[in-house]
Amino acid sequence: MFVQQLNELITDLSDPETSPFTISRLLTIKTLSRLDVVSVVFHEVTASATLKKVSSFGISDPELASWTELPLSSKFPITDSIKQNKVVWLTGTNSWKKNYPQWESFPHLNEAKTFISVPLVKFTSPVGTIGFFSSREIESEPQLEAYLLTVAKLVSFVLYRNTNYAMTTPRRGLPDVTKSRTLGPRKKQVLNLISQNKTNSQIADLLGFSESTIRQETIQIYEILGVSGRVEARNRWINNPDEFS
Repeated sequence: MFVQQLNELITDLSDPETSPFTISRLLTIKTLSRLDVVSVVFHEVTASATLKKVSSFGISDPELASWTELPLSSKFPITDSIKQNKVVWLTGTNSWKKNYPQWESFPHLNEAKTFISVPLVKFTSPVGTIGFFSSREIESEPQLEAYLLTVAKLVSFVLYRNTNYAMTTPRRGLPDVTKSRTLGPRKKQVLNLISQNKTNSQIADLLGFSESTIRQETIQIYEILGVSGRVEARNRWINNPDEFS
């Protein structure tokens, strides 16, 4: 399974216009979909010894407000991943709160049950991280960790093949093909419930579908609307009702 997904990722990353945003979208929708990944976020080390958010998919900027830029000296999974140059794997919100108590108020905990931070390495030095949020509890195991490290190595190679490149370097993304697509009736139902601050689990119960199905519907809604997460999707529904009539 992993070999096929890695081969597909190599093909997908061959596009010369690949950017952090298109990669985060690709990883969420395709490469890591079997792990029920609901969002991906990229951070990069800055010259001022901070870790700065560069791009994300599946989670909105307001939800990541406390993660926009963090001192490397701070105690967060992503900063630990950089400082220790290793995968930081947190399963279950209890372990999150025990190891990182400042996460208790983090909005995305309502949807995610596992968080994995993998370092991005340029040559031999960690220069950034990819953070993966999954909607199910996933225990760490050697084969899976090796797979995620390989994904990160491929992404690092693509982003840093130009030795002067940084993720913050302006770069044109893939053409936006979502504008011509519209939401079907079920996606509109899901988006309406998202606008009421319902979680995927609550929406699944209300509509009679599995949480995995609602997760896929939610990700497809983000892609179609060209938004990065729930807050932007909710605002779009509330502020532009004519668009969905």
